Amino acid sequence: QTAGNADTHLVLRGGHQGPNHDAASVAVARAGLEKLGIAPRIMVDCSHANSGKDPLRQPAVLADVIDQRLAGQDALRGVMIESHLFDGAQSLSCDLRYGVSIT
Repeated sequence: QTAGNADTHLVLRGGHQGPNHDAASVAVARAGLEKLGIAPRIMVDCSHANSGKDPLRQPAVLADVIDQRLAGQDALRGVMIESHLFDGAQSLSCDLRYGVSIT
């Protein structure tokens, strides 16, 4: 057992309930971390459930996160953006399409 890593962050990627990048969700996440004595450092995944798995919605998620940060939400420390040349996903196989995510 270790003492843990003091330089961690929580990733909000949305879920079955929908997106969780909004100000209320970020505030709840921050409060939960603080209650546990964990430094409130949050990264938002602009893809996955936060964008409804639509890559064209990632800029809107990013804009929302930037607005929150500019409004003073200092727990927000970064974002993840999924970037591929072409939309879609594919399974690992012998016949891969160039530029499409392998998932």
